[in-house]
Amino acid sequence: MNAQKTLLLVGASLLTLTSTSFAQAGGDPTTPPAGVPGKVMKTLDEVEARIPLVDGASGVTQNLNTGFSITLPGSYYLVHNISVSEGTAININSDNVTLDLNGFRIYGTGTADGSRYAIDTGTRSNVLIKNGTIKCNFAIAIDGGSLDGSSFDAGIYSEVFFGLGDGEGIIVKNVIIDGVAGNGIVNATLVEDSIVSNVDGIGIESQVIKNSIANRCEDIALKGDSIFDSEGYSLGNSGISATDKVINSKGRSISIGANSHAGIRLNSNGVVRSSSGYAESGSGIFLDEGTVSESIGFSETYIGIYVNDGTVSHSKGHSESTNDSSVARGIWVRDGHVSHSFGSGKVVPGITTDVASYCYGDIQDVSGAAIVATVAIACQVSSDDSVSATTKALGTP
Repeated sequence: MNAQKTLLLVGASLLTLTSTSFAQAGGDPTTPPAGVPGKVMKTLDEVEARIPLVDGASGVTQNLNTGFSITLPGSYYLVHNISVSEGTAININSDNVTLDLNGFRIYGTGTADGSRYAIDTGTRSNVLIKNGTIKCNFAIAIDGGSLDGSSFDAGIYSEVFFGLGDGEGIIVKNVIIDGVAGNGIVNATLVEDSIVSNVDGIGIESQVIKNSIANRCEDIALKGDSIFDSEGYSLGNSGISATDKVINSKGRSISIGANSHAGIRLNSNGVVRSSSGYAESGSGIFLDEGTVSESIGFSETYIGIYVNDGTVSHSKGHSESTNDSSVARGIWVRDGHVSHSFGSGKVVPGITTDVASYCYGDIQDVSGAAIVATVAIACQVSSDDSVSATTKALGTP
């Protein structure tokens, strides 16, 4: 009972102190302050002054073709769709420009002339283009080949390439491009959350490409240094071509007759991880030097996964080639190591390498050496296949 009285007395004392404090401060916590509340938020113009893309606005000139030129640094936005039948729709003639397409469309009619673009940044740097669509009138041949009647030679065009750093470069975000006669996006620094479809050239060319798709491209679908979380589908070249890394991405090539056209291709020392590549005539995944891991490569007529110098691990490679005298393989590492991987071929070896460890090989339609290696460690093959190796260890048959 004494403890309860003590707690009640302490609580009452705290309430008294609190009430006294508020009274001394001259206010009741339940009473709102007198007068009109002060301004607590900034307007959009105070955060970033924005300029409508209309004739007469600061830094904006309307061209004879009803397109526009931007001549001063600033943040600009479209207020309606633009349609042009000749020439370039928007010329950016200043550095340090943000162009918000604001959900609107740039539409091209007429005929491409070799230097006609939806948006031309020329030699300018530190340019951001975002949030809109570029669309042309076009037709696709029945066989899925070249486009006809496209109006723009490129969707977004930069005359020079800027690398990351120092605020330079062309950045493209959340843009859709459909049906241009040449390349979709040219010489960008970063392309993110964008889609390019039905182009008669390269889909997206950028130093870094993230979370983007290039679909039905006559040339390379995605071309850059580093490509993340993206998909490239080419009708006449490699699905993805990179120089540094391809992570969590998909490349597809249905080019016929050229074994250099791969689903995913890296011609330098690089990394392919958590990705998949499919090719009709070339390798599913082709890497000159480096590592392939946690990936899948499939080829209709050539090599599922090929690495000239490096390693393949925790991956699957398959070749559907029916030519048992060809160089086709499920996985082929010319100089290096294959580990914890599965390689299969329709009539060709599943895996060929220097050292194979903890691998499984299979030849589907015939019997033969499913794994060919100098050293095979803890490898297995299907019951009617064999391992051809100079040295075998840890239960390799």
